[in-house]
Amino acid sequence: MTNIVDPKREVASSATKPARLAHISDLHFGRCDPAVSESLLQDLRDHQPGLIVISGDLTMRARNSEFEEAMSFIERLPSPWLCVPGNHDIPHYNLIRRVVTPFKRYRRYVGDELMPRLETENYAIIGLNTTRSFSWKHLDWSRGRVNMNQLATARAWFDDIPRGKPRIVFGHHPFILPDEDPSRGTVGRLNKALTSFAFSEVDLLLAGHLHQAFWRRLSVGTSEENGNVHELLALQASTATSDRLRGEANAYHIIDVEPNRFMIELREWTGASFDRRETMHHQINGTRGAES
Repeated sequence: MTNIVDPKREVASSATKPARLAHISDLHFGRCDPAVSESLLQDLRDHQPGLIVISGDLTMRARNSEFEEAMSFIERLPSPWLCVPGNHDIPHYNLIRRVVTPFKRYRRYVGDELMPRLETENYAIIGLNTTRSFSWKHLDWSRGRVNMNQLATARAWFDDIPRGKPRIVFGHHPFILPDEDPSRGTVGRLNKALTSFAFSEVDLLLAGHLHQAFWRRLSVGTSEENGNVHELLALQASTATSDRLRGEANAYHIIDVEPNRFMIELREWTGASFDRRETMHHQINGTRGAES
């Protein structure tokens, strides 16, 4: 997979202990706080995740220099990583490049894979590129969207994943909105996406874009196999390193994946280091049985 650093490195995984992920988002190199980014690297080294999930907006304006800074940071990450682009990772001012070759620089610096996926012993994860170069529906071109081909590909991939293994989807644009500010807009085709995720029994959705950390449990429909409503957790990340804050500090998530639940820790920048702000757990639907 082209956007995992050093693909020969084994993603840490064990049946006897939780598999650990880190979820970081909205790095925004070009508007990145160097002290925060260095502290984030150290905190990631201290927590030793087996995989780091980056849900877009590596840069501020998709400039070459910003991608170079972002990749210099990413190459120093202590673990393999998966990444999808955000709306700031395509040209902002050059409309011809934005429409004709929106992901050219992202592909050059980060990798060709816009739908990264990985199956480990403990979980399966797939990324959706929700970034679009323009929209006929909205004048706000920062909004994202999923298409039916992406959903079909993800569903076919999950069909081959063993039953009982936790399933994770990540993208840049939000699947949920904060109660106090519902005007920003969720990812386009949200209802179709949630229906597809219900059939695939996805357990966890990761996203960014809003620069706010919050979560919500969603009842997303009826699974084909057991006839019960499936519940998943949608988890939104704040900006990990940017100075473009929206009323809260830089933060990221540590996620321990156990067979029947996720243990999640929100780690927040305090001005000197990243420290635990809060923890939570989410029980994975108990109705899904393991393959014999």
